[in-house]
Amino acid sequence: MKDHLKEKELLLIIDNCEHLIKECAITVEMLLSNSTNLKIITTSRESLNCSGEKIYRVPSLSLPDVSVNNTPLQLSKYESVRLFIERAIAVNREFRVNNENAPALAEICFRLDGIPLAKINVMEILDLLNALTEKSIIIYDIEMERYRILETLKQYGEDKLRDSGRKEVILFNHLKHFMEFAEKAGPKLHSNEIHHWLKKLEQDHGNFQSAIKWSLSADETDKGTGLQLHWEISGIVAGIIHWEDRSWKILLLYTRGLNKSLSVNLIRFAGILSAGQSDYEQARKYFEECLFLTRELGEKKVIAMSLNQLGGTELFSRRIEQAQKYYEESLLLYRELGEKGF
Repeated sequence: MKDHLKEKELLLIIDNCEHLIKECAITVEMLLSNSTNLKIITTSRESLNCSGEKIYRVPSLSLPDVSVNNTPLQLSKYESVRLFIERAIAVNREFRVNNENAPALAEICFRLDGIPLAKINVMEILDLLNALTEKSIIIYDIEMERYRILETLKQYGEDKLRDSGRKEVILFNHLKHFMEFAEKAGPKLHSNEIHHWLKKLEQDHGNFQSAIKWSLSADETDKGTGLQLHWEISGIVAGIIHWEDRSWKILLLYTRGLNKSLSVNLIRFAGILSAGQSDYEQARKYFEECLFLTRELGEKKVIAMSLNQLGGTELFSRRIEQAQKYYEESLLLYRELGEKGF
């Protein structure tokens, strides 16, 4: 390269020098000392400290205040947001800023402090996604607003992950991430953001399912149970019906006699799944066992919930008188607790 550039009159641009700052500095000085007509511009988060170096600090782009609910129109006034939108549209022509993705877009720009160099990494990712999409390696799902990978490539990736020896670590981190995601989503489902968060949870339906399945086989049952319970809150249960019987037998056998509180949550959820499949007799058995355990624990609110669910099961089974008894007992407990009901 030194010989090739020796007689050239040109401008050479070297990007992201901070990754190899020492090596870049040596290369730049070597090239400049060997040529009289060569000019070099480098981008870096720190100076190269070369002789004759002139530093120009690139100012941060204007960025939004994430503490304010910015509308898409308001966001488009910020330089950092406009840059992001420009590159995003280059990857996906259907991309638009709307009320749902606006908070996430503002958060990305804010976390990068509006620094153009920092944003280069984000844009490189967008460019990579675009290249992979053009080669049909990944597919952009417009309805779900996310990328998905072909099943054959997914299986190949799983094989490579297993061969790497880091499968357990990666899957544990995957489980941990979606456990935290579920915990964050829980309170949002009782707020005016419920529809937005239901959509977010539905988009990760497959990830929740994978995390729960892995937790059953990797002795991470407590974490898997937590995901199940948060999944119940959001109403996203349809996807696990096909493997529910085997999974719940494993979970219930694992927890019975070890932790009553954990067993109560699992058995209650098993009852909900059974009722969701119109198997009211099995649901009644689960709820009765749940009620027995909650009475032993003495937790009035959970007892009231169990009675309420037994009442619903009996009602769907057309045992009206028994349903009424359960509902009345449940209502009394809720009133004692100062609540209207579940």
